[in-house]
Amino acid sequence: MTRFRNIVVGTLVAAFVAASCGGGEAGQPSAAPQTATTPSAPAATATPIDESPQPPPSPDAAEAAIGFDIDALLSKDPLVIFNAYPPKPDHITYALPPGQRDFYELWEPGAPWPTALEHVDIYRLHAFQMRHFMDDVQLTQLIDFLREREIPLMLETEPLIPPDPEECAHTESYEAPWDLEMAVRLKELGGQIDIIAIEEPYHFAHLLDTPEACQYSVERIVDEVLQHVGNLRELFGDIPVGTIEPIWASPQTDPRDMEIWLDTFEAIAGEPFAFLHVDPNWYRPDWADVAVGIEAVADARGVPFGVLYNGGTETDGLSWMNFMMANAAELEIARGATPQHVSFQSWVDW
Repeated sequence: MTRFRNIVVGTLVAAFVAASCGGGEAGQPSAAPQTATTPSAPAATATPIDESPQPPPSPDAAEAAIGFDIDALLSKDPLVIFNAYPPKPDHITYALPPGQRDFYELWEPGAPWPTALEHVDIYRLHAFQMRHFMDDVQLTQLIDFLREREIPLMLETEPLIPPDPEECAHTESYEAPWDLEMAVRLKELGGQIDIIAIEEPYHFAHLLDTPEACQYSVERIVDEVLQHVGNLRELFGDIPVGTIEPIWASPQTDPRDMEIWLDTFEAIAGEPFAFLHVDPNWYRPDWADVAVGIEAVADARGVPFGVLYNGGTETDGLSWMNFMMANAAELEIARGATPQHVSFQSWVDW
């Protein structure tokens, strides 16, 4: 029960959403089967993909960090990672999640969540959120808040090169050029990325079995990931890279897939992933069994294992929180899992 009490304490990180949102539109699905967790923008809004932007020279990038011992931090147990969702700007007319309307209140002086804030070890920011939801003033506000409180920033990024449409379809995970633009933008605003989290390339580029799916070899995926990671390291120094992969209903990820993914990456990169986080579909009947199996795969390789906890498709704050807590109890009490990294991450307005 001790570990579950740690989860209960950590849940304070997300509790402000339920406490401070007095209503709002119903939440959009998160971790739903067969769907992306963050929708791609319409093609008309995208930067041309024939020339990927290159980061500016940064010979002193390795000295740019403010002194975090990231390796030690990633070894913490439990490590609490938090990500909220900015509200959708009024000028955006295409389909995106509405976001949390009190998001920017989090980064104001005297923000009303000091108890929860004490438990946040890392803030995870998705490049997609920077690109579509946050202007420079808002992003600078977040950067300054994290720096003042000495909270490291983890960039969640979709690391693959957009495919030739003649070859296969552009789905989630193929956003490398635009995510690199966002990393350059963040650096120009005075920000520092301390950790990289690559979002689900194995699932979308290898496992996905829809008619237009790319179904690349795992080796090709690793090569593209390393190219993207190399560009980010040119900007921010030799920062660690971890991976997020889903436990979804179709196609069905299983522990053997994660053996292949972790081993192939280490063999080509010459370094292991800094962590493996899973994004479960809570409505897949065997999600907890699969998570326990994947935890064993990560443990055998010395890779910290983590879970992205959220409230699924619940449509009010209290139900969202209760569903998330039930999932944590199912995994950690009923199944005996002990995730080292605990992420509270929302893609909806709860």
